Amino acid sequence: MARPTDRASIDRLRRVTRAVVATMVLTFLVSLAFLGAALYDRSLSDARNLSVAVQKFALRAVVTADLLSVRVRDMVLDRGTLDGLPQDESMHRTLIHLSRRLPEGSGMAIVDPAGRVVSSFWELPARPIDLSDRAWFRAHRDEGADLVISEALQSRVTGGIMFIMTRAIRAADGSLLGIVNLGVPSESLIGEHALPYYGDGVVLMLLKPDGSLLARNHFPPELLGTRVPVEGATDGQAGLLRHRPLDGRTVVRAVDIEPTYGMIAIASIPVAEVFRPLLVVTAIGLPLLLLMVWGVVHLMRSLDRGHRLLTRAHARLQAVLDASHLGAWHLDVPSQRSEMNARWAEIVGHDPSEIGTRIDEWTRRLHPEEKAQVLAAIEEALSGKTPVYHLEHRMRHKDGHYVWVLDSGCVVERDAEGRPILMTGTLLDISERRETEQRIRVLMREMDHRAKNLLAVVYSLINLMKADDLPAFKEALLGRVQALGHVHSLLSRNAWDGVELGQLVATETAAYHSDTTPRIDAQGPGVTLRPAAAQAVAMIVHELMTNSAKYGALSAQSGLVRFDWRIDEDRDVHLTWEESGGPHVAPPARRGFGATLLNTMIKDQLDGTVTAHWRRHGARFEFCIPAHNLVPVAAQQQPAPLARRATA
Repeated sequence: MARPTDRASIDRLRRVTRAVVATMVLTFLVSLAFLGAALYDRSLSDARNLSVAVQKFALRAVVTADLLSVRVRDMVLDRGTLDGLPQDESMHRTLIHLSRRLPEGSGMAIVDPAGRVVSSFWELPARPIDLSDRAWFRAHRDEGADLVISEALQSRVTGGIMFIMTRAIRAADGSLLGIVNLGVPSESLIGEHALPYYGDGVVLMLLKPDGSLLARNHFPPELLGTRVPVEGATDGQAGLLRHRPLDGRTVVRAVDIEPTYGMIAIASIPVAEVFRPLLVVTAIGLPLLLLMVWGVVHLMRSLDRGHRLLTRAHARLQAVLDASHLGAWHLDVPSQRSEMNARWAEIVGHDPSEIGTRIDEWTRRLHPEEKAQVLAAIEEALSGKTPVYHLEHRMRHKDGHYVWVLDSGCVVERDAEGRPILMTGTLLDISERRETEQRIRVLMREMDHRAKNLLAVVYSLINLMKADDLPAFKEALLGRVQALGHVHSLLSRNAWDGVELGQLVATETAAYHSDTTPRIDAQGPGVTLRPAAAQAVAMIVHELMTNSAKYGALSAQSGLVRFDWRIDEDRDVHLTWEESGGPHVAPPARRGFGATLLNTMIKDQLDGTVTAHWRRHGARFEFCIPAHNLVPVAAQQQPAPLARRATA
């Protein structure tokens, strides 16, 4: 155990080291926090700029497409009919010329009211491609729409993913004459190549108000028809999104909404891209910080290596004491001052603050009968006659009782002349062990008593039994010993505190149980028998069962037995065994072993009575077991059930 001055020096050294290391770490973490905040603010600004740029670039293309569709519609209306358009070279050149005003890869076509292409920019004469299954066509034909901005579709001409805008060509009476169809490549509509590069994983999308995709950079075909959740999105909104639709990545997202055409531009930058510079700085700065911390710690430890070794030794000693629940004490012999740890104070029931440093804190708690012996043992250790003293004795607890302890100690420091300077030792609470040893001695005496009782019962059985031959004698003896074995198992399971009567009856009658026909009806209130009474009752039930199976009701298929018990006001137990449905019964001509055993068990073992009624339709036995054979109700661990029921 470290001296107070040593602990103060160690604590002061640790505080200085921790302050230096904490300052360095805090500075590094604050720098990372400022860098992270700056990167996040920049990413918000970049996301906003990207969404606005996407919206402006797309709006310019959409407005151009809208104006061109109006021009083509007017040309068709001036022409007055769609007849001959597939071979109209002038219209074909016009569509080519107008398509060049749209982003590269764009195209135009004219569709008749049946959904077939009648004029296009890509070939002459135009192939009659059927587009009647497109949603935009049905919107014009069935819903009367004039202008439709369709979700992105895969072109049946180029195979690319296209943004589609269509405008209806209607006669004066409103009938559909045709449809102007304009297609712009999705990536060209986004204008990705004109926007600043931010790294892989940046997603730029143009959506309709229902979330359907109009355009997207890196637009794989499997995303066609996908709906992106846009609930709660507002114009100019920017912030952190934990789960980006379609890939679930955490991103910084910005939204820009164009009111005229209802287009929603969304730019999202993965957080991994945003904070990549932060990761680079951390990867470089953290090793440097750790190297600096290691240097400071190493320098501080080198300045006071002795204190570090003392702290380690103290920690090891304290761990051993805590794990073994040992109290520790030290005695400064010249000053007669002592020092005890918290566990020492706990053993004698005190708080550590209540224990002083005078030696009488220990000596005044010694038991008067053992005080002289303990002081003599310590004196021998101080004088060097014995290297270690090891003694079991009692010490007074705070509440007045005495606890048994194992006290050990030795001198760990002497001066040049051999005089003791410091003595140290341990104190272990062995009260529980001493109580356990006492309980074991009591239990051994009790087991010896019970074994003798059981052997006496077996001796009585053998002495009373009669049989015509050895096999019959063996069978009868084994059956009765087995009955004793059953009740012995129940007693062992209940720690020899007694056996509940219903449980005993169910166990002894288990050999006659039947799943189909009830043969024995046994019921009564909860009664717990003492161990000796349980053995006697087990023998009685076994004899009744055996006799009934040989000569009584249980020997016939239709025979029944009712076994009831009740408790009177004096807590005497009255048992009734009544048979019916078996062979005709007549009083026995002589008193057999079974009757002798019943009388012996009831009268000699239980101090009770038995009455036999030999009725023609079945025997009836009435027993009375006095209350002193029962476990008192207050001693029972749990209240017994109101009734037990067994069927055999």
